[in-house]
Amino acid sequence: MLEVFFQNSSPKQTVVKNTFWLLTETVVNKLLKFFLIIWAARILGAAGYGAFSFALSFAATIFIFADLGIGSILIREYQKEQNRILVSTALWLKLILSLISILVGLVVLFFFKSVQARPIILILLLMDFILNFRDGFIAFARARQKMEEEAFLIVLENIVVFLIGFLVLFFWPSALNFSLAYFAGALISLLATFIVFQKRAKIFSRNFDPVLAKKILRLAWPFTFGGLIAVTLGSIDILMLGLLKTAAAVGIYSAAIKIVYVLSVIPGIIVGAIFPLISRFHQDEKVLLKIIREGNSALLLLALPLTLGGFLIGGRLIHFFLGSQYLASVLIFKVLIFLVPLIFLVSLWDSFLLAVNLQIKDFEYTAVAAALNVILNFILIPEFFGLGAAVAILISQFVNFVLTYRLTRAYFKKTFEQSGQTQVYTGLIDFKLLAKYIFATLVMTVFVFALTLTRISSFVIIFLAIFIYLGALLLTREEFSLSFVSLVKRKFFSIR
Repeated sequence: MLEVFFQNSSPKQTVVKNTFWLLTETVVNKLLKFFLIIWAARILGAAGYGAFSFALSFAATIFIFADLGIGSILIREYQKEQNRILVSTALWLKLILSLISILVGLVVLFFFKSVQARPIILILLLMDFILNFRDGFIAFARARQKMEEEAFLIVLENIVVFLIGFLVLFFWPSALNFSLAYFAGALISLLATFIVFQKRAKIFSRNFDPVLAKKILRLAWPFTFGGLIAVTLGSIDILMLGLLKTAAAVGIYSAAIKIVYVLSVIPGIIVGAIFPLISRFHQDEKVLLKIIREGNSALLLLALPLTLGGFLIGGRLIHFFLGSQYLASVLIFKVLIFLVPLIFLVSLWDSFLLAVNLQIKDFEYTAVAAALNVILNFILIPEFFGLGAAVAILISQFVNFVLTYRLTRAYFKKTFEQSGQTQVYTGLIDFKLLAKYIFATLVMTVFVFALTLTRISSFVIIFLAIFIYLGALLLTREEFSLSFVSLVKRKFFSIR
């Protein structure tokens, strides 16, 4: 029975197996990191946690050019030709680029003003060096459709970080010691990598083909700019806060945005389930439009209540998890929570644009949003600190949302016009369903607001909010809620 989770016996079974392992990996890692970061922010305080967050973002930025999309190219090219020299050359490139990146990081670190932050950054640079090299083997595992190996290595890393991190925070709390927990997780994961791949030790041999290396780099370089844009939209705010303001300001801001980013696991799971269908039917515009509309509806079904519910009780949750020292994070969180619907929908549209070969245009639009984010950070952070960074990323992500929506809509309109089927295009969003979601969300919001005026626990409020939202959906005869209730009746209340 367990063989279905460890062997590739058929295309369908392999997809199911890989989806299971990737989902397990994502959920476990997000949960472990969420609870660890919450505990670290509370124990280390705003300044200590801010110093760690800044160092983590700094190291990640240095290692942007350490991958150059080599892993993605290895996965793609290995499907065409299972060439050992290809794998070996790709791994050597990963090692060489990792060495170059860490040397660059050390040079930059030499001129770094904050003496206290240097050892933390050094440890995290070494961590990223190890993980970047390890990720070459993970790419090889993906190329062979062996996601169970990837899941084992990454989950192991996070379990080690979680366990050592909690011990460090309990007995020897400091940003420096906490960074050592991350380094330990990376080191043990690398050792486990060598054990997992020991039977394939020859893949990392002296076989290095310079001609093949040039080809890999030529194919891979566009991915670097994608990574650069991702960092600009995701980490530049923390870096600029650290450079322009204090570690405490970074800690206050990081505590708020980390909670929001944890929610990104939701669209990741949904889009991961939808993307194979998008790829399969990318030449059938009618089916494709139906998939996108239903995907948008599923994402909005979750995003709207999460946004308004988070806006109302986010302050309570921050106070509960992080304590009164992070009260300044509450207003920042109330701004950042409005990223949720933007991130949810754009994640699906990005995947769609990749499937229909419009990723370059999508990248250009995302670059515009990233540049705007940097400019707004320079303008707003000096005056408004973390709140300025929150407003900057919300505006830039909204611009990215609008541009991505226009590009996605333009594809369908142009396609149907060329085929003389303009009447087929019904929009990307089902506004009848959206109206039902908005109604249910507003009903839930009224009840949640009333409950926040009482002393009822935030977790009880969340539990009640779920039932209120579902009940309001049932009043509108919304299809998902009706199907859900019908399923519950069949499973738990049927008479046998």
